[in-house]
Amino acid sequence: MNPETSLTNCKVFGKNPDITFVFPNNGGATLRTERYKLIQKSEVFQKQFTSSSFKAEDRIIITDIFFDTFCELVAHIYGQNVYVNEVTVLELLYATKKYFINDLTFYVIKTITRFIDDGRINIVTHFNFINQFEIKILDDYMKGTIQKSPLTIIKQLTLSKPHKRLLEIILESTSFSISEFELYTAIVDMLKRNYEGKLYSEEDLRKEMGRMIYLIRFPTMTVRELVSCAKKPSLLNERQLLDFLLYVQERIYTDTLQFYSVVSRTKTPEPIEKALILSRSPPIYTIQQQLPILSLEYGGMGEMNPHQN
Repeated sequence: MNPETSLTNCKVFGKNPDITFVFPNNGGATLRTERYKLIQKSEVFQKQFTSSSFKAEDRIIITDIFFDTFCELVAHIYGQNVYVNEVTVLELLYATKKYFINDLTFYVIKTITRFIDDGRINIVTHFNFINQFEIKILDDYMKGTIQKSPLTIIKQLTLSKPHKRLLEIILESTSFSISEFELYTAIVDMLKRNYEGKLYSEEDLRKEMGRMIYLIRFPTMTVRELVSCAKKPSLLNERQLLDFLLYVQERIYTDTLQFYSVVSRTKTPEPIEKALILSRSPPIYTIQQQLPILSLEYGGMGEMNPHQN
């Protein structure tokens, strides 16, 4: 007998399956497998299946993980290849974290970074989902990618809280391939785009920036660039603009400079800006078990929506 057999909405793993998972959100699809295999790989399954309240005849209802994704998880436990694309790999990240399948989590992490590299995972769209898992390797990688391609990222931002966090990450960078004025201009254009068709004042734009305005290093701009910053709409009021000009031209310190850095960011080589857009017809990638491989909003282990902005 094959270790895995499948019908339209039923999949069986192992020669002696003794546990059944049911997926009501996928038309009542079922997956049958062997408890001992799951217990060997996951302490979550171990606690669940060795509990005194658990009965072998119980059918376990799964509503937070898709049937196909759960099948890939079990396939990995049985030593088989796992097939993913840029959507399913993110779903699989959720599943591996829920059940503490750490070796698969590491493969998934590497796959996510590769998909980000080749533009198949859009950081702007999926940053908040991935970030909430608090996986330092992924967080550092995403921050590095965001800071290397600031203009590409800023052009896609909205005024949502997650997107403002992305802008903050960009502004916290100590090095750029672009000038401070180019950064400022991109931010103003982004704010104007998000207010398109609405009545707004310069003060509205400043409120949207909040304390992030202090992360723009106006004192490192040239006189000519600062004068250009006065173009309407401006994030600076007249007093601020005058104080920055006094500092840049005469090195006169005023209260305005209290919260602003006067140290120029390090200049980095010009990157190849990538269009971080999901492919309409993504290829399928295979995670080979024996090789390391280079994954949406997530509200907890009971909720998953990898398609949400």
